[in-house]
Amino acid sequence: MRKDRRDPGYEPDMPLVDAGYLINYLFEVGPTLDSGPVTHSELRAFQANVGIVLQPWETRMIRSLSCDYLAESHRALDANAPAPWKFVPDL
Repeated sequence: MRKDRRDPGYEPDMPLVDAGYLINYLFEVGPTLDSGPVTHSELRAFQANVGIVLQPWETRMIRSLSCDYLAESHRALDANAPAPWKFVPDL
């Protein structure tokens, strides 16, 4: 599609993906290692140990979640750090 024909406000419908099981896998592996986020080597060992085969996007998602978990744990050391969630009062 040509750039001048793009609608800047257009957001395509995205499929719903129930990827909660990946969070469970993250915490089975351990959300982080002593040396940093979960590595691909750790994820390969996890797959072999529990008898599963993760798709490439699942492996990338678990690594991304691990990096985010680690970054937030460092931000949380600041007593004035904002909460990692947004409070929405009941209307």
